[in-house]
Amino acid sequence: MQILFAFLLTIPFQQRFAEAVGTNLRWEYIGTLVATVVSSGLLIAPVSQHRILFRQGRKPHLVTISDRMAEWGLLFLALAILGAVYLVLSVVSGQATAVVVVAAVAVLFLITWVIVPLRLRARGDL
Repeated sequence: MQILFAFLLTIPFQQRFAEAVGTNLRWEYIGTLVATVVSSGLLIAPVSQHRILFRQGRKPHLVTISDRMAEWGLLFLALAILGAVYLVLSVVSGQATAVVVVAAVAVLFLITWVIVPLRLRARGDL
């Protein structure tokens, strides 16, 4: 996540960025950058909260809020990854290829990040 963030922060300063991205992909870039920032914030926040609330008798609250932040953080991480893949493939291979690959990666994420864990939980195979 942080390597993706660093990549997104540096590419606007490349000479060909304005030419490669142009106005067509500018909003996709901004959305991907924002999704990465939100993901970073949500996935790192539980660490800070744990440090601040440690031994304060708030473990149930801390576990609940950390779980929600992790879920939302993973959603925004998926959006950031899909956005980055779309941006790169749109420039390298064109929009049609980008859409197909991003759809395939989205299905992969859905299966491995959501469907498989939900099935395991339903079966009790923890």
